[in-house]
Amino acid sequence: MDPAAILKLAIVASIVLIVLSIGLSAPPGTLRSGFAAPGAIGRAMLSMFVALPLVTLLIAWLLPLEPAARIALLALAVSPMPPILPNKETKLGGSLDFALAIQVAASITALIAAPLFLLLAMQVFGREAGLDVLAIARTIFITILAPLGAGIGIAAVVPALAARLAGPMRISGSLLLAVGLLIILWKTSPGIIAAAGSITLLAVVLMIGAGLAIGHWLGGPIKGNRHALAVATATRHPGVAIGAAVATDLVTTQPVVAVVLLYLLAGALIGAPYGRWAQARD
Repeated sequence: MDPAAILKLAIVASIVLIVLSIGLSAPPGTLRSGFAAPGAIGRAMLSMFVALPLVTLLIAWLLPLEPAARIALLALAVSPMPPILPNKETKLGGSLDFALAIQVAASITALIAAPLFLLLAMQVFGREAGLDVLAIARTIFITILAPLGAGIGIAAVVPALAARLAGPMRISGSLLLAVGLLIILWKTSPGIIAAAGSITLLAVVLMIGAGLAIGHWLGGPIKGNRHALAVATATRHPGVAIGAAVATDLVTTQPVVAVVLLYLLAGALIGAPYGRWAQARD
């Protein structure tokens, strides 16, 4: 197995461990409680899969972006929230049941929204493209739905075992993910720097700012959940976005990875002040 394949496997394994630990830590009935508020879930899907994608399509239409940047941003706009985000959302005051419910709802919605939106976007830009929908579904299932469902199931059946496993899995997954991301950032740094020095950076900043504003506005009356949705709308699953962009068969992987990583880095920098502001208001 070549080093690139080993690194990819390590990243996937780290995400699976972290998501599994989130499921193991969830009290019984958490997911059911989250879906008991369908209005809040509906607003979340509207924010993530209608409002922000339309804004992103407008940004991609108005700005003279490279094809890889345009497709990467469009793919980010219809990817689910990253699987490690519920931990961050609870720190901003969001409830765990709401965070997990929109995680599951977004994962399922993305299976339909991502292919439809990307095919629509390609028609808007006059590009014919095939799309490997199974590749998108596989990434969502492996990194979100399967480990989250397994963790919640174990916590419901054997809570004592779940309590013992959650901490070690979270720590080991976080360490493995940190090492993997550092290696990827080092290997792709020239592409990230090039993207940051172009009009792509403006598009990224506009998209992140729009995501925070839209999510905050549509987040409903509960302050913590409003903050959680703002972050969820602005932050998307990098693996799904890369897979969806490359699955259009219009671009190669390397420039897409650089743009997605630039989006993650910019999101962390822009999201930090919002997070401090949100915590100060709680």
